[in-house]
Amino acid sequence: MVRMIIADDEPMMRKGLQTLEWREMGFEVIGIAENGLQAYEMIAALQPDLILTDIRMPGLNGIS
Repeated sequence: MVRMIIADDEPMMRKGLQTLEWREMGFEVIGIAENGLQAYEMIAALQPDLILTDIRMPGLNGIS
């Protein structure tokens, strides 16, 4: 199972991504971040295999 974090500042996008059947595709969502700083902290703490991120977020963007 690939451990994944979702990071997006848009509530509708986060909600939509959460509705996908990730487990059926071999992914486990271990965290959902609302901004770049929160995602950065989750990455450090949870050590995901994959990060699905928006590249345009306030604060730290998805590329930083």
